[in-house]
Amino acid sequence: DNSLRLWDIPQAQPTGEWQPHPQATTLATSPDGSWILTGGADATLKLWNAADLQLIRDFGPQTAGLVRVAIRPDKQQIAVATATGFVRFYNPND
Repeated sequence: DNSLRLWDIPQAQPTGEWQPHPQATTLATSPDGSWILTGGADATLKLWNAADLQLIRDFGPQTAGLVRVAIRPDKQQIAVATATGFVRFYNPND
């Protein structure tokens, strides 16, 4: 259903649910749990505030669908891998 659910283990029900964008297929969280990074087959990359699920930044359309996203532990860089084999790095604070 293209929705993402947040769970606080061992709770039986999700603590949050939202639809970040159509075809969201990959997700990463920052080590401190404050950010959520989503990417998808629709070539969309977005950074969210985990506390209220509000959009922090939309990185604009990418060149191809996204298959992996990651956030560096110090939150100074994010990595994005596309379906065509490219890896791009972004500073989320710029």
